[in-house]
Amino acid sequence: MDHASQWTPESLLRHEEFVLRLARTLVRSDSDAEEIAQRTFASALNTPPRHTGLREWLARVTRNHATDLHRVERRRTDRERAVARNEAVDAGTSATERLELEHGVVRAVLSLDEPYRGVVVQTYYEGMTPAEIAEQHGIPAGTVRSQLTRAHEMLRGKLDRQHGERGTWMSALTGLLSLRDVQVAPVAPLAPAVSSAPTSLAWPIAIGAGVAACIATVLVVQSTDDKSAPRVESAAVTLSTSDSSVVLSDPDLGSAAIAAPTREPIEQVVATPAVAVATFSPAFEPRPLLEQSRQIKTLILDRRLTVSAEERERTGLLVDYETSGVVRMLDRSKFGDKFSLPWLREAGAYYSFTERVHDFNRRPQVCYQEGWISGTSDSLLLDLGARALSTVPTSAAIRCGGLSRESEIVWDAAWAPRENPRESLSDICRRIASAQDQLELAAPAQAILTPTRPIVGHSYLLRSLSLNDHDVTVAFEVVAKSADQCTLAWRLLESRVVADQRELWRPSMERAALPPAPEELTRLSETDLIAALEAVRATGERVILQSFSPEIEREFGSWRASVDRGLIRLTPYLSEWCELLPGRFGGSAYSFDERSYEFGYEQVGVDGDSLYPSLSGGGFGAVVDLGALSAGSVRIGDVSARGGPLGELVADHEFQHANAAESGDERAARDEEYASSNSYRTRARELGVGDVRLRVGHTYALRSVRFGSHDVLVAVQVLAMDETGTVIAWRMLKRWPVTKRD
Repeated sequence: MDHASQWTPESLLRHEEFVLRLARTLVRSDSDAEEIAQRTFASALNTPPRHTGLREWLARVTRNHATDLHRVERRRTDRERAVARNEAVDAGTSATERLELEHGVVRAVLSLDEPYRGVVVQTYYEGMTPAEIAEQHGIPAGTVRSQLTRAHEMLRGKLDRQHGERGTWMSALTGLLSLRDVQVAPVAPLAPAVSSAPTSLAWPIAIGAGVAACIATVLVVQSTDDKSAPRVESAAVTLSTSDSSVVLSDPDLGSAAIAAPTREPIEQVVATPAVAVATFSPAFEPRPLLEQSRQIKTLILDRRLTVSAEERERTGLLVDYETSGVVRMLDRSKFGDKFSLPWLREAGAYYSFTERVHDFNRRPQVCYQEGWISGTSDSLLLDLGARALSTVPTSAAIRCGGLSRESEIVWDAAWAPRENPRESLSDICRRIASAQDQLELAAPAQAILTPTRPIVGHSYLLRSLSLNDHDVTVAFEVVAKSADQCTLAWRLLESRVVADQRELWRPSMERAALPPAPEELTRLSETDLIAALEAVRATGERVILQSFSPEIEREFGSWRASVDRGLIRLTPYLSEWCELLPGRFGGSAYSFDERSYEFGYEQVGVDGDSLYPSLSGGGFGAVVDLGALSAGSVRIGDVSARGGPLGELVADHEFQHANAAESGDERAARDEEYASSNSYRTRARELGVGDVRLRVGHTYALRSVRFGSHDVLVAVQVLAMDETGTVIAWRMLKRWPVTKRD
C-alpha cells in the first residue's frame, strides 16, 4: 500500500499507465484521456490523501475528472437539443392532421373485438396491470398477457391499413406526443377528470400513448440518418424526436417502468420492422439475460470482423502469418461500449499486432474511432502516401521516397532506440531534429504525432510505445473503409524488448466458455440481431434496476414517485453487468437530481465486486455510517449527533461555490473554490474519511460535491445485496445552491 509520505513524482510515474488506461475507458479520445491523466497527477501532487491507497485514490480522482468532462459535453448537447426542439415535428403536419391521427388511434382501439378491446382499455386507459385484470375477470394472468399481445398485432395491422407505411404513422404519432409534452404516469391511472370524459382530447392522447408503447416495445424503431425519425431513448420507455419525450408504462409490470437503452444508429444497417425477432424471447433472470446478450453480440461482431475474400485478394495476403495479416476494425464511437465482451473490450475498435487480438486490454497498438486511426499510448503515425504495403521499406536504413524533412524526422524516430526508459517519442523526435541540425522542425514534427483520417490505398508507418507493455513499429495499408469500419493489411517491422514487461492481462471469461447461440439467433439478420439485443437490454434494465422484492416494494415503492426520495439498485462499478445495462457504467453511478444512471451527473456510486462494496459520493464527498435506522426518519441533526466529528463536517461544512460569470475571471473563481475545499479535505483526512463498507439495514449520510454541478447531503439506506448489486432507498436531506457552469 502506498501512503502519502511515499508520494513523490517518481512513485506516481509508476502508475502512469494505470491512470491512462482507466482514463481511456472513461472518455472516447486519447487527447481527453491524456488531459485527465495530467489533471489527476497534478491533484496527487497538490493534495494527496493520507488514509487510502494510492491506486484507489488515483482511480477515484481520474473518474471525477472524466465526470467533469462528460458533464460539459452533456450540457452542450442539451443546449443544442433545446435550440432544435421546435424542428422535431414535421412542419408539414397540420393540427387537423394530428387530430385525425389521434382519433384514428382511438377508432382502431374501439374497433377491436372483445376481449382485446377491453384489455387494451383497461391496461392503457385505466392503468391496470395484467394481474389486476385477470383477478377481475377470474382468468389467469398469462391469458391476459396473451390477449394483450394479440391486441398489439391487430392494432398494428389496423393502423397500417388506415395510415399507410408504418414508419410514417409511427413518426407522426411520436411527433404529436412530443409536441403536446404528454406524459402517461407509470404509477397511477389517469386523473378522474380524464376518465369521466372519454370524448375529450385527453382520451385519444392517452390511448395513443399506450399504443405507441406497445409498438415501441415490440417493434424495432426505425433508425436512419433522418433526424426526424423516432428513436428509443434511455429512461423509462421514452419515445423521442428531439428534446421532447413521452414516458410510458409497461403492461406486464404495471407500476414498474420499462426502460430501453439509448441506441446509436449503426451505418449501413437499415432498421426495418424485425419480423424474425418475434421468434426470439429474452430471458427473465439476470444471468441468462447476460448470456443472451453475449451470444447476440458475438454473432454480430463475428460477421462484422470477418475479412472478406475480396479484401484479402486485394491485399495479396491470402494467409495471415506471425508478423503480417489483414484485420478489420470497427468504429469505437458506433460499437465500443454497447458491443463489448469480456474477451473483446471495445468491440473490435482496438487491435494488437503483437498479441493478434482486438481486445482493448491486451496490449493494443492501434485504434479506429469516429473515422480516425490513431496509435494507443505514446505513438506516432506517418502517412507514407499512395503506395502498396509491399513497397514500404522494412528497415531504418532505407527511407521512403518523397518524404518532407519533417516526415523524415518522424520516419527516423519510428525506428530509433530510446536513450533512457523515460524518453517519449516526442523526445526522440526533438533529439533527432537536433542531431540533424533541424531543431526548428521539431515543433512541426509534433503535428504529425496525431490521429489521421485513413485513405484507401495509402500506407502508414506507426510506432506505438507503452511503458511495461510494448514498443513496436508497424506498417499498414488501408485496404477498405466504410462509415463504421476499416480494413488494414499490416506488417510488423520491429518489436523491441520492454523492461519489466507486465504480465499479459487475461479476460474474466474466455469465448470458449460461452455456450453456442441457439439456432433461432443464428438465423437472424444483423438488423434483427440488433433488435434482439435491445430487447435483452430493455429486459435487463427492468429485471435488474427496477425489480425489487415484495417487502421492499411495500415499504419503499411509493418513494419512486417523490421528488426528494427514491428507490434504486446500484450495480458494482465496472462489473460484468455493465455489458447488459444502459449507461456508460451499467448502473453503478446515479444522480439523485437527474434521477438517472447516466455517467457525468452522478452523485453516488458503488465500488468493488464483493457483496459488501463501498459507497462513494461523486466528485468529492464523504460517507458516514449512521447505524441501523430508517432513512425516512433521519434529520440533518442526526448526521451530526450520530456521525461524530466527521458527521458534523459532512452536515455543516459550507463550500464556496464561486460564480465565474459575475467575477469575470474563471481562473480566480476556480482558485476560490479550490481554496474553499482545502479546509474540508484537510479536516476530513484528519478524521480518517474513506470508503465505508455497506451493511444491510444501516443508513448512511452521503455528502457529494462537484463545483459547477451539485452539492447535496443524502440519507442512503441499504435494503438488500445480491450478485447484481445493492438496493438502496434514498432521501434528500439538503441541497446547497451551486452556480451551474459548463
